[in-house]
Amino acid sequence: MNALAFDPASGTLLDPHGERSTCERRVLRAVGDPLARFREDALRPIRVARLAATLEMEPDPALRGALRAARIPENGVRIAALSAERVGDELDPPDGRAACPPPASSCCARRRCSTCGCPSWRAVAGFPRTAFTRTTCISTACTPVTRRPRTSRCVRWAALLHDIGKPDTRVVRDGEGTFYEHQVVGADLADRLLERLRMPLALREAVVHLVREHMFEYRPEWSDGAVRRWLRRVGTDHVADLFDLRIADALGNGLRGFPHNLEAMRRRIARVLAESRALTVGDLAVDGRDVMQAFEIGPGRAVGESLERLLQEVLDRPGAQHA
Repeated sequence: MNALAFDPASGTLLDPHGERSTCERRVLRAVGDPLARFREDALRPIRVARLAATLEMEPDPALRGALRAARIPENGVRIAALSAERVGDELDPPDGRAACPPPASSCCARRRCSTCGCPSWRAVAGFPRTAFTRTTCISTACTPVTRRPRTSRCVRWAALLHDIGKPDTRVVRDGEGTFYEHQVVGADLADRLLERLRMPLALREAVVHLVREHMFEYRPEWSDGAVRRWLRRVGTDHVADLFDLRIADALGNGLRGFPHNLEAMRRRIARVLAESRALTVGDLAVDGRDVMQAFEIGPGRAVGESLERLLQEVLDRPGAQHA
């Protein structure tokens, strides 16, 4: 595509390499030897993925072969020398070049380019092959989830990174692999990775929060107080994103349709929120000054602890009179 030019004065399309026909056929190819182009700039394998994802084009056989060859260090594509910031800008362009939200480019490199993810992305992320394959499937599944306008950079990043902690927490018991607390380890790894990629702080914090909280498991026997405490912990602003992430996880694992337990949880949350008077200390009818006046104490930790105890009572019994 960069080999095409248009002269607006004469209305002439300059096409010395015959790229117009390949674009019309939605085929993506390099000018000349694609592996040589990758050696000139090791970011180009990721760019292949981004262009294929955003323009819905298929790399030609030579380009797919070069993507596979780029993973072999002896072929001279200096993937390890890439700065994380350049990789981050290509995966998640700051000027909005990507037509589909991130990290679609890394998903596309696995799906369309016949590789297990873009080699440059795997090198930066440090993903084992099996974990990368599954998580890119889940990230791809974000596209049709709920179609909210906010479905969302952070949901897609969280979909790609939510299981990043599994390799470090895997324990085999009775022949089955378990990943205890992988969400906690994964949140820390995701935070470090997104910081290395120079992602915006607000995005990084939102993604890390989703990764940390994605293992919620609703049970119908939860009390209303338990629902309120869960809402308080995750934040009502994050519930929709957590649902999107859970749906994407289900779709990425082959489940069809909306998970029934989420629909029950959604109805329960709606009812609890309608009945709730307070979910945070700031929602209480009293504040720190009231506590200090009632107990005749000055500012300090005891004030916050008293408000926290009062909030816990309100979460458990929102309709009761609290002294």
